[in-house]
Amino acid sequence: MRRRFCQQGLMVRTYRGTYHAAVLPMSILLLILGAAAYAESPSTAAATGTPDAADESGVLALEFSAGPLWIGNAAQYHDDEKVHGSTVSPLKILPTVTMRYRLASTIRFTAGLGALYQEYLELPDGSPWPGKAVPTGSHIGSDSPYFATGSDDQQNVAGVIVLPLQLGLDFPLLQRPAFQTGPGIGLVLLSRIPVLITGESTGGIARYHWGAGRFLQPELNWSTAFHTFEGFTYGIRIRSWLPMANLWAGEDGVAWWDGTGLQLQGFIRLQL
Repeated sequence: MRRRFCQQGLMVRTYRGTYHAAVLPMSILLLILGAAAYAESPSTAAATGTPDAADESGVLALEFSAGPLWIGNAAQYHDDEKVHGSTVSPLKILPTVTMRYRLASTIRFTAGLGALYQEYLELPDGSPWPGKAVPTGSHIGSDSPYFATGSDDQQNVAGVIVLPLQLGLDFPLLQRPAFQTGPGIGLVLLSRIPVLITGESTGGIARYHWGAGRFLQPELNWSTAFHTFEGFTYGIRIRSWLPMANLWAGEDGVAWWDGTGLQLQGFIRLQL
């Protein structure tokens, strides 16, 4: 039995490592591009006639982005025992539409809305963390080994539509002809709409997600954008959501990164 748990744990660690291994090269690429841009002479734009990305001639811009989002689930095991129904950290594609408003040459206000779907299970009484909502799959069903033998109880599983609303500021601090890069900060409002799949109610799942401030997460990101011709920009972004509610409402035995979001985005931007 323990060997099987160890094998499952290895699979989980391998799953996380695969995603992190994909993000690391992109981070290195951003640093290399930033260093190359810093060394580039501004006179290049005058010689080639290339527009300056720092200008972003319009005050408003519309951005379309998408990419894999890793959602941390640290409640898969308890004392080396598998938590029934709790799956590996989900990896979802999150598309987002964002409006950008230029406040200053190096400050942009952003407001974006995305959408994704994920199934959640409300852990029942008898489990390590009763009432906690954890990522799951609809194949789990309503039965649970945590129920007494012959019990008519059902565990609640819901399909949750997640609508992340992001408000933030971008700071394209390093600007060169046809290129800009810089950090961003923001606040993400995670609206979650549960739809019952099995069980009796979605109330517990909704209360967990909306309780203790779990629906608000600060965001940190870094983006690199390329400006090839007037009115059009494309680029990549690394963004993370930080589950600050774990500081005051985290469960004993659950790691601090539970609920963390980490995304690698590709985007295109149109000046309005």
